[in-house]
Amino acid sequence: MNSPRHLRPRRAQLILYLFLLGVALLAFFAIRSCSVPSRPAATRPLGNSGGDTLDVALIYGPASYYMYADTLGGYNYDLLRLISAREGVPMKFWPVGGLQEGLRQLKAGRFDMIAALPVDADYKVRYLYSEPIYLDRQVLVQRRRNDGSLQASSALDLAGDTVHIEQDSPIAARLANLAREIGDSIHVVRHADLSAELLTMKVHTGEIRYAVVNEQIARPLTAQFPDLDISSPISFTQFQSIVLAPGDSTRLHLLNGWLQKHLPTPAVQTLRTRYHL
Repeated sequence: MNSPRHLRPRRAQLILYLFLLGVALLAFFAIRSCSVPSRPAATRPLGNSGGDTLDVALIYGPASYYMYADTLGGYNYDLLRLISAREGVPMKFWPVGGLQEGLRQLKAGRFDMIAALPVDADYKVRYLYSEPIYLDRQVLVQRRRNDGSLQASSALDLAGDTVHIEQDSPIAARLANLAREIGDSIHVVRHADLSAELLTMKVHTGEIRYAVVNEQIARPLTAQFPDLDISSPISFTQFQSIVLAPGDSTRLHLLNGWLQKHLPTPAVQTLRTRYHL
């Protein structure tokens, strides 16, 4: 067991990380992206911005949005900026700290879309999904022991144990199915105030034992924190798509047209290579 003295550097790292994340989010709220010529508004009234500007929620993370020094990046962010510029569609980007907040504001009409979520059968009944924009899967995040061994060598070892996920994450249904497959319970703790990236950090600091998050979120952190392991997949590889509110079929049709036009282009392939997608 780690001593309190041993944990102090890890807790200090987490406090520094949370501070930097807060600074990044505050800076991002000041940004109004893509001042490009307007086009006719879609039929549904837009969210927070009004007019013909699309309000896009981005969940903080390497595959969606991040800030490094003075640079903004993330595959979802860069992809939609490219589409915005080339199609003449004004977009305003909003960082959200977690999935629950993004979905709540989508339902309330503040956001027009969230980029992006795994395609899930239960969620497809409740939301509209765009054409897939990349592939990902959910993985178990855990810490290696001092000798390099793992507490859970596969998903089967989660029987009777507890895992942590984001509130409203589609992975909850997969974990319920997994519990039935192994014939034992898996206790799931849902966090409304923690993103997948912060859950991964809490595994690193030892505050929680297991988290389940998207691999594209966790993988960059394993390079920074080699004690983290993500070698045990929880789901098959899944399509990741932009999510819109139910009933917003007109905007979905426009979005799918843009994606079909731009996803095969060399510019987007360059983005895929940059973000290892």
